[in-house]
Amino acid sequence: MFKQLDELENERFNIIALWDVIEHLEDPKKTLLTLSKYLTSDGYFVIETSNIDSIDYLITKSKWSYWHIDHYFYYSYNSLKYLLHQIGFELVDLSGSGKEILIKKRKTILDYLKMLNFNTISYEIKKLLIKMTHNEASQNSLMILVARRKD
Repeated sequence: MFKQLDELENERFNIIALWDVIEHLEDPKKTLLTLSKYLTSDGYFVIETSNIDSIDYLITKSKWSYWHIDHYFYYSYNSLKYLLHQIGFELVDLSGSGKEILIKKRKTILDYLKMLNFNTISYEIKKLLIKMTHNEASQNSLMILVARRKD
């Protein structure tokens, strides 16, 4: 087991996985840049972290189970995508049919909205429904992103 990155010298890896790590880093951009030096040219980052745009968070807010004193940052899909983009990486879509699922989800939510009296719904629920229809909210409190270097 390695104690410091310096011990890796000229090692290169196809995958570097950060399972529940990135939210604990004081300087995630610097750390990702450093780690990217140890990836092969066609290597991947696999990052799992909590999702601040999850439906769970939007409903529970201060009682969200992923609030931790040792977390420096909380990420949404878009903020993590942006961070990876800044260091020259792009997300890899592993779902294949993800777009079709999102279109069906949006249609179902819009159908429910048509049945509701929007004026009687609380402000927080309105925000949640709007986020869901615009695909900004995920059901999952955890997200896994896979990224590779941009071509």
